[in-house]
Amino acid sequence: MLKSELKVGQTVCLVPSFYIGRSLTPIEVEVTKIARKYAYTSHNHHKIILTDGTLCTEKDYTGLYYIVWKSKADYEEHVRQQHFIGEVRKKFANAKLSYSDALELNKWFEERSGEKTTTIN
Repeated sequence: MLKSELKVGQTVCLVPSFYIGRSLTPIEVEVTKIARKYAYTSHNHHKIILTDGTLCTEKDYTGLYYIVWKSKADYEEHVRQQHFIGEVRKKFANAKLSYSDALELNKWFEERSGEKTTTIN
């Protein structure tokens, strides 16, 4: 989520920067005030640092910070997409490819990235 998308009264989802044994879950808080350096939330311990990049909270007493998402649904969709990408990568890594299959895939990647890969003829 970006600074320009944040509004007073908006409910946002705070996701821990890392999980400690899955004991921490995302929490939803309301933005109560937006100042010059921080946005304050309905949860006293979480103030959002306003930067030009991805928004996150100040570190708490355990050294943990939270990443700000527009909603819990947006975060869950991101997790689903990352899981799907990981599954496709696993399938791709374990696939038995012929040379012609590899050439076809290489062509597909070149079309999207614009980078040319040298092939051995």
